[in-house]
Amino acid sequence: MTDHRRTDNIRTEVENDGAPNLSDAEARERVRPYLEPKFGEPIRRFYDTGEITEGLIPALGVRSTDLDDPEAERLLDVVSYVRDAGERPPVTGWASR
Repeated sequence: MTDHRRTDNIRTEVENDGAPNLSDAEARERVRPYLEPKFGEPIRRFYDTGEITEGLIPALGVRSTDLDDPEAERLLDVVSYVRDAGERPPVTGWASR
């Protein structure tokens, strides 16, 4: 696995087992349809601030179980992004990336 990081420790590109290399903006855009409170606060925090907490992967996984295969795969690509990036606090300028 190759991991490229910027100096502010935000993952920009990861090569992994067939999952696409999502940019920050692509990962953010893929969770946008799932911002309703019923889908979990971790998803909302990730979308709003780029924060990754331990609850984000379970929230994305639970949400993906109700989706058709293409939509579920897009959301599970975000799980790969989150795993590669690791837990992190809110990111300055996240919404403009």
